[in-house]
Amino acid sequence: MIGLTYEQALHRLQKWCALQDRCEQEVLQKLRSFQLKEEEIARVMEQLRKERFLDEERFARSYVQGKFNQKRWGRIKIRAYLKQKSVPESIIREAFSELSEDDYEETIAYLIARKEKELGGRKEDFETKVKIQRYLMGKGFESELIIRKLGE
Repeated sequence: MIGLTYEQALHRLQKWCALQDRCEQEVLQKLRSFQLKEEEIARVMEQLRKERFLDEERFARSYVQGKFNQKRWGRIKIRAYLKQKSVPESIIREAFSELSEDDYEETIAYLIARKEKELGGRKEDFETKVKIQRYLMGKGFESELIIRKLGE
């Protein structure tokens, strides 16, 4: 993008942020591509926060819920992404506190059963167990929890 005015940048980012929740890092990166002066970037960011187009807590909550419910990702993978986006740890913890532990464990059990069926083996077979464990770790679930659920 080549030099936009403050008003143009603000309007574009209001529309962009209205489409889905964005983190501050994404918005800042987009703003810098508009080649605005640093003080204008700060004004746009402040205005977006003030109008609640930009809200890190809301972004973290919707990201956690979305990735868990839609992609069935575990806490480790979700946390890594949020860290990569520079979301503060306190906000990440708060977002995870809204995730039901029962739903989390039910999801692991569901994924184990699905993978077991896909592999055509039984989770008691060592090779099948290792494949299931690797699969769940790749989805970001904690190894202790995986081992416990595989033992059930």
